[in-house]
Amino acid sequence: MVAIITERYDDGRVKTLRSSVALTADARAAAEKLDHELSNRVATLEKGLVAHGLLDPALPPVGASKPRGGAALWHAVGTELDAIVKEYDLRGARERRWLWEAINLHASERIRRVNRGRTRQHFEYCYRLAQLPLSIAKSMFWSEWVYFFDSLTVREEPRADRWLLGKLKADAGIDRLTFRRFTENLNRRIRKTDTSVLTDDELFALYDSIWAGTDRPRSNPSEHE
Repeated sequence: MVAIITERYDDGRVKTLRSSVALTADARAAAEKLDHELSNRVATLEKGLVAHGLLDPALPPVGASKPRGGAALWHAVGTELDAIVKEYDLRGARERRWLWEAINLHASERIRRVNRGRTRQHFEYCYRLAQLPLSIAKSMFWSEWVYFFDSLTVREEPRADRWLLGKLKADAGIDRLTFRRFTENLNRRIRKTDTSVLTDDELFALYDSIWAGTDRPRSNPSEHE
């Protein structure tokens, strides 16, 4: 149960406060405290990313095109987001969306990205990537992870991440082209399927069949981020 400030006016007054609890004076005070803590956490995160060479120390101009960034960078961002989610016990996707909006208030242009819809949020993708080991995250380009998370078939199906983790752990030889082909096949096969009605076994069997039917290239493609 939490109250989160997600938007402020230019003069600093609260414009939007999302809450899963009654907005008492105590809840509003707690939201202000959380907002202050998030400001410090995000600033510390960005400093750490710069220190580790994952982030450019220079701030890009607002509205300017930004480097895409690699999987290592966004996995590191997601790891901190995961820590915040656990610390404040933000269990649901709705509360996480509020958190991402709040973090956007404090993030610099170095890590902030434009969201493309309610369920297509940059920080949510970072958070999901951080549920995978770094070695697996780095086995694909960030653009390939975005393509996967963007897919209608997995965008609101968190069990897809759990299945994928097991598959990539078991199949260390998976290459990027196969991963893209699998995502394409997944979208073609179950684009209009309501997977929420499937049991874990049924869903994973469906994923397994699509994986087995995905052609693999004879050699790994040469690609650049």
